Amino acid sequence: MSLIASNGLEYADLTQRLLGQPLKNGRNAQIIFFTDAGYPQAEIEAFAKGYDRARGGANEKYNAGWYALNICRSQRNRAGASSPNQPSTSS
Repeated sequence: MSLIASNGLEYADLTQRLLGQPLKNGRNAQIIFFTDAGYPQAEIEAFAKGYDRARGGANEKYNAGWYALNICRSQRNRAGASSPNQPSTSS
């Protein structure tokens, strides 16, 4: 059984978490990409939750994660928040 830390990354066990060595898997690769690209934490969490809830193989989980992220982004955009891929409209 793996451990999911507060940063959203999945670790093999507590020792690996303390050593800062996340599992090498697609889920973690996406979360690291989103973090490095400056995505808002809410969108990263939405991706992780969608990915974790999905059933099926890696492709189904990946698509479910992106679907959840896009829903989160559209809700944030409706509320007036900007995403990292869109320029801010305020001057």
